[in-house]
Amino acid sequence: MSIAPASEERGQTPRLLVVEDDPLVRSVCVRLLKLRHYQVDQADNGLQALENLEQATYDIVLTDLSMPALNGLGLLRRIKERFPDTDVIMITAFGSIDTAKQALKLGAFDYLTKPLELDDLARVVQTCLEMRE
Repeated sequence: MSIAPASEERGQTPRLLVVEDDPLVRSVCVRLLKLRHYQVDQADNGLQALENLEQATYDIVLTDLSMPALNGLGLLRRIKERFPDTDVIMITAFGSIDTAKQALKLGAFDYLTKPLELDDLARVVQTCLEMRE
């Protein structure tokens, strides 16, 4: 039995949430994903992301690790507790093997480091969506 993305069950384009406190990085990610024809929302911190998650169903949340109020690992934990069908891709400038292992152990789908390679971002999102099918 395969599990279709929540968006496919609704007959819509996959819905993504980009959570990034750096406006430039957030803008670039949103633009890239919209060019790939995804429905994309954005938040500038983890608490705002949780508000978004209460209002809409997302297939994937792409989140920065280092943010004020609620960091990416804290957001990942809450998403996996409250929205277990939502996949999470971590993005950080502070990449380390230990942090990557911790994020993956907590249930992140994948882990990307900044500066982002836009092709890598697009590939990871596509792979994640394919794995959900």
